[in-house]
Amino acid sequence: MDRNQLFPLEKVKFMVDLWVLFDNNLTFSDHISEKIYKAYSVLGIIKISQWYARMLKLQIRFGAHIR
Repeated sequence: MDRNQLFPLEKVKFMVDLWVLFDNNLTFSDHISEKIYKAYSVLGIIKISQWYARMLKLQIRFGAHIR
């Protein structure tokens, strides 16, 4: 029996290995797009948390001046 018939290879569109996304053309465009999306998500969380911290400081300052 031929060894190639025992273990046929499956063609895939993409594969993740060591947290790197490889596509069938070995380009990194999908990997880079995913990393950019995650970076913008984290940036949005940071901006929201900074806005919340500023509003909390304003509330504390306003309360201190009123009292």
